[in-house]
Amino acid sequence: MTVTACSVGIQRITGPRPGTDRSARPKNPGHAAAGEIDGRTAARAAVARGWRARHTANVHSDDGTMGEQVVARLHVAMNAHDVEAFVACFAEDYDSAQPAHPDRAFRGREQVRANWSAIFDGVPDFRAELVGVAAAGETTWSEWRWEGTQTDGGRLDMAGVIVFGIRDDAIAWARLYVEPVEQAGAGIEAAVRNMTADE
Repeated sequence: MTVTACSVGIQRITGPRPGTDRSARPKNPGHAAAGEIDGRTAARAAVARGWRARHTANVHSDDGTMGEQVVARLHVAMNAHDVEAFVACFAEDYDSAQPAHPDRAFRGREQVRANWSAIFDGVPDFRAELVGVAAAGETTWSEWRWEGTQTDGGRLDMAGVIVFGIRDDAIAWARLYVEPVEQAGAGIEAAVRNMTADE
């Protein structure tokens, strides 16, 4: 299969994004009618659904690129908790890296088997949502949301991006940027202060 950037199906958006037409907004947002606020919320949700539909439309069909097809198999295996099908998506010499956590790097798909066997056992209702995917050449970008209940009753909730390198219809390497979702943080200002060491 020939992999081309044109077959990904990404659309360029021109003009203002839906829901960003300032002329249609009330001069005092604090006095917006409840119905109008509900309408904006519904519009934003519709835009999000449309984005996901455009960016995953080809994944589970024969129209996708090789990278999209591999990610589709990976996604199905995740939600089926099928370790053998999951491991089959990876090359024997698979090279895994987590740039934010260099100590977690490893090589070989047997470590993939060990890792995901533990995840499926420890999170019996593990579910993966493939939020979006795009491919160009041998590189495929994917966005994920992972959720489930741990055996001790704790909640698994992670989100992020994985960049895959595809070779011979298998994942040869990956860079993972998937992190736990922080529901109760200190806000963006605190995050910026942390970045600048300005306490």
